[in-house]
Amino acid sequence: MPRSKKNIIPLVAVLYLLALGFFLWGIAVGKYQVFPWSHFESMYEELHAYFTFEEAPEKTTTEKVMLHHQENRSEFDFGGLKIRDTSFQDPGYLLISGFSKSYNQVVVELFSIADNSVLHRWVPDVDKILAQTPQFSDGPNMVKSYQVQHPLLLEDGGLVFTSGAGPMVKING
Repeated sequence: MPRSKKNIIPLVAVLYLLALGFFLWGIAVGKYQVFPWSHFESMYEELHAYFTFEEAPEKTTTEKVMLHHQENRSEFDFGGLKIRDTSFQDPGYLLISGFSKSYNQVVVELFSIADNSVLHRWVPDVDKILAQTPQFSDGPNMVKSYQVQHPLLLEDGGLVFTSGAGPMVKING
C-alpha cells in the first residue's frame, strides 16, 4: 500500500467513530430527551426577557401536559393584552378568534380596547355547522380541530367566517 493511503486510514477511522458518536447521540436526544438544555436555558431566558421586555411566568408541568391540541405549546404563558405605552388611548375594538379552554372549542370575542374587557362572545355550534356541510367534515374541519378564521362582524350582530378549509359560515348574534 502506498504511504499516503496508510496516513488516510486512521483519519477515516476517527471521522467514522466521530460520525457514529453523533448519530448515537442524536438517537438518544430524540428517544430519551437527553439534550443538554441546561447549557442553553440561561441564554434563552436572557433573550426572552430582552425581546419581550419582561419575563413571562413559566407554565407548570401540569399545564404543559394537559394542553388541548389547539393550545399554544409555548413554555411560557403569554395570555392577555400587554400594554406597553400607557399614554396611548385607543377607543376601538378587536374581533378575536381563538381556542377557549372553558368551552373546549374555538370562540370569537369582541374585545373593547378602551375598557380592556370582552363585550360579547360567540360560541359557534361546530357540530351543527359540520352536519350542514358533510362534504367538509373531515381533515382540518373535524370538531376537535375546527378553527374560525377571518371573522367579520355584521350590523345585526351575526358573524361570517371560514374554517380555512371549508365553506363560509354565517351565525346569528
